[in-house]
Amino acid sequence: MATRARFLAYSWELSATFGAVFLGTVVLWLRAHGVRWQMVVRMDRGSEFCGSSWRKQRQWQEVFGRVGVELDVIPPRATHLMGVVERSHRSDDEEFLMIHAERCMGAAEFIDRAQRWQDTWNFFRPHYGRGMVGRTPQEVLRERSGGLLSPHVLKFPVVLLETLLREVNLHLLTFPFHLKSGTNVHASYPEKRICLIFLRRSVGLKGFWIYSVPACVMKSRWASGL
Repeated sequence: MATRARFLAYSWELSATFGAVFLGTVVLWLRAHGVRWQMVVRMDRGSEFCGSSWRKQRQWQEVFGRVGVELDVIPPRATHLMGVVERSHRSDDEEFLMIHAERCMGAAEFIDRAQRWQDTWNFFRPHYGRGMVGRTPQEVLRERSGGLLSPHVLKFPVVLLETLLREVNLHLLTFPFHLKSGTNVHASYPEKRICLIFLRRSVGLKGFWIYSVPACVMKSRWASGL
């Protein structure tokens, strides 16, 4: 079931470390809020994720597979597979960044406005993509999850990743990389339903890099499309 929910984070620096921290944080957030089924994460080949390194892709596939996450790296020149992401990117630019970013007096004010933008998107802004018919992500989540998932899952805290790393141990935020077989007990994840996540980043105003999950999709494995 497509919810079109989004989660946001920002950083001053573009690096795979921040990409791993963002993905690990999103996985922790979803697991803590009752999302138990298999996740599929679709990402481009940017340097903030696996880039064009097959070795890094295999490493990320292995470590995130330990927590029920499968990575779907988009092949070169297959930009048509990022249509939902690019449409979300345009909404960020037109409805938030072009209006609010230059008015912020500092990073704290920017993050505060970004949080309000994300909450507006998830709880108040109507959407008209497939299956949305003018509803908000919260309304679709409530209907299609049968009330099994709390709407609080959509209140992901928007953060500046550098600040997060000063407050939280890096090993926790990148926990899949530190799990060792034989010493950890892993839960099994049902395969009947998957959580399909699109990752993207873009340069924002004031030098911020944006990491986001612009379309959080939970659907039947046998459904077609989003």
